[in-house]
Amino acid sequence: MDQQRYKVLIAEDEPFQLSVLEEIVTGEGYIVCKTVKSGLKLIEEAKIHQPDILLLDIGLQKLDGISAVKQVIADGSNPLLQLIFTTGSVDTKHLLAGFELDTIDYITKPYDPERLKKALAKAKAQIHMNRVVKSYSIVEKHMIQLVVDHQVRMIDENQIVYVEKNKSSRTKSLVHLSSGQVIETTSNLKEIKEKSSDAIIFSHRSFLINLNYIQMICTDEFSRSTKKAFQINLQDVEEDIPLTRKNYNLALDQLSKFI
Repeated sequence: MDQQRYKVLIAEDEPFQLSVLEEIVTGEGYIVCKTVKSGLKLIEEAKIHQPDILLLDIGLQKLDGISAVKQVIADGSNPLLQLIFTTGSVDTKHLLAGFELDTIDYITKPYDPERLKKALAKAKAQIHMNRVVKSYSIVEKHMIQLVVDHQVRMIDENQIVYVEKNKSSRTKSLVHLSSGQVIETTSNLKEIKEKSSDAIIFSHRSFLINLNYIQMICTDEFSRSTKKAFQINLQDVEEDIPLTRKNYNLALDQLSKFI
C-alpha cells in the first residue's frame, strides 16, 4: 500500500518474550524504535519516538501498561497510535480495558506469530486510512447544489458521508450527512458526482461515497457482506457500503493521491 516503514515501540519486561516480539516485528519489515520495561519509561519514550504501533504488556515495572498507555493517549501528541496488547493476563478487567482502548488485538502469551503478523498488518492499514481522513479534514468547503422538495439547496460536500439510490423511487437519491440527517433529493447520483470534487467517488452504481469518511477498505475476509466493501464511520455506527471489483482499484488510486 505504501513504502513507509512503520515504527513499533515494544513494552515488555521479560527478556525472552521481548526477543520473540522483536524477531517477529523486524521480520515483517517494521522498525523497532524502542523497547521499554516499565510503564514510566513507556510514557517517556512514546513521546520522544512517536511510534506508529505499540505492543503493550500489562505487567510492566513501576507502572502497569494500562495506566501508562492511558497517559500516552491523554497526552494527545500521537493521535494515530495503534495499540496491540501482548500480555500474559486473561483477567476480565484487562480484556475489558483492551476493548475500551479500541485495541487492534489482545494477544496472550505464548504468542501466535501468525496472529501477531495479522494484527500488525491491520494496524498498518488503520494508520493508512486515518492519514487519509486527516488529509481530507483540511480541504476547503465545496458546496453542492441539490434539488430538495422542488427547491435548490446548497450542501457542504464535507458533510456528505455517502449517497445511495432510493430503492423505493427510481428518480430520487438519499444523501446521508455526518450529522445523521438523511436528505431525499431528485438529483441523481451522476449529477451529484459531476458537481463534486475528487473526494466523492462511485463505489457501486447505486452508491457514491466520500473518501473522507473511509475507516478501512475491507476485503472479503473482513467484510460482513459477500462482496468487497467500504467500512465507514457514521457517528460511531459501522455501515457496509458495497464496493465493486471495478471500483476497488479506482478507490485505492484516489486514496493514494492523498498519502
